[in-house]
Amino acid sequence: MVYFFMFAISSVLFEFGIKTNPTKKIMILLSVLSLALLAGFRDFSIGTDVQIYGIYVFEDIKNYHSILELIFNNEMSIELGYAIIAYISWHISHNPHFFFFMVGLINYSLIALAICKYKDDISPTMSWIIFLCLYFSDTFNIMRQTLSLSVFLLGFNYLTNKDYIKMILCSFFAVLFHTTAIIGIIIYFIYYILNKPTFNPSKTAFIIICIAFGATIILPYILPVLINGGLLPEIYKRYLGEGTLRLSVNSVLIRLIPLFIIFIFRNNLKQQNDYYFLLLMLILDTLICNLATLNDTFERISLWFGYFRIFAYSKLVTSKVINRKKNRIILITFFLVYSIIIFYYQVILKGGNQIYPYTSEILGI
Repeated sequence: MVYFFMFAISSVLFEFGIKTNPTKKIMILLSVLSLALLAGFRDFSIGTDVQIYGIYVFEDIKNYHSILELIFNNEMSIELGYAIIAYISWHISHNPHFFFFMVGLINYSLIALAICKYKDDISPTMSWIIFLCLYFSDTFNIMRQTLSLSVFLLGFNYLTNKDYIKMILCSFFAVLFHTTAIIGIIIYFIYYILNKPTFNPSKTAFIIICIAFGATIILPYILPVLINGGLLPEIYKRYLGEGTLRLSVNSVLIRLIPLFIIFIFRNNLKQQNDYYFLLLMLILDTLICNLATLNDTFERISLWFGYFRIFAYSKLVTSKVINRKKNRIILITFFLVYSIIIFYYQVILKGGNQIYPYTSEILGI
C-alpha cells in the first residue's frame, strides 16, 4: 500500500534525523521531501477540495500580473497567504502538480520543525507517526487550513518558550492561510491563562470543560434564536445543518481510548507543565468533534484542538513520564498500532478526504 510504504520510509528517515546530529537536517528534509513528492505526484482526483481550492485557485492566479496586485486587489475570496504560494508556484512552473508539491513541502516542513522544537518533551518520531496516520490525509484535502494549523503548532512552541514576538508572527501568518486561525489565537490565550501563577490550572480547565460541554448541548437550540433575532449574521446558518445532535460513538471512542490511558498515568503526567492544557485540548476536541453529527464544519473546527494529539500521545512514551522501559515499550506498541488502525479506519474503510486509493498518472500507479 502506497501510504503505509511512504509513511514507513518517512518515519525511518525522521528517526535517523533525530538520532544522528551530523546529518540531522538532511535526513529530516528527506523525510519531508518524500511526503511532499507524494502530494505533488497525486492525481487531481485525490482530495475532495483539490478541484476547488487547488486547481481553480492555481488557474485563476495567472490573472494577476504582480504580487502587489495580488496583495492589494485580491478578488478570489481566498486567504492571501495561500494565494501567494499559488502565485509563486505558478511563476516557477505552470504545472498544478508543482503547486501541490509546494503546499506539501511547506506544510510538512512546518510540522517537522514544530515537532523538533518540542523534542525534549516528547518522542519526536512517535509524534511524526501520529501526524501521518491521524492528520496527513487532511493535507490532501483542506490544504489552506492544514497550512494554517502547521504554523499554529509551530507558534505554540514559541509560546511555551515565552518567545512572544515569534508567537505573534505565527498567529499572523496562520490567519493569512485560514481565517479560522482566530480559534488558534484563543487557544494560545487559554494556555497563557492556565500557566499564570494566579490561576489554578486544574480548576480553570474544569470550568472551561463545563462551559464547552454546556455549549455543545444548547448550541442546536440557541443558534436559530440568535440568528433569527438578528444577533448573529445569517452566515452562521451553516453550523445548523440538517443533522441532529447525537453521540458519534466511533469518533468519541477513538479519542476516549488514549484519554483513558492518560488517566491511568495521570500522576506521572501531572509533573509536566502543560499537562492540564493538553488534557483540556483533547477533551475539547472530543466534544467539538461530536458536533459533526450536526454539521461537518465542526469536524474541521475540532482540528484546532485535535492537533495537540500529536504532542500529547507521544509524551506518554518518554522516559520523563514513564520510568519503566517495559511500560514504555508497551505504550509505544499501543500508539503505533492505534495510529495505523485509525488511518485504516478513517481513510481506507470510511473514505475520509477521498484520498484512497492513491493514484498517480505521473508515477503510473
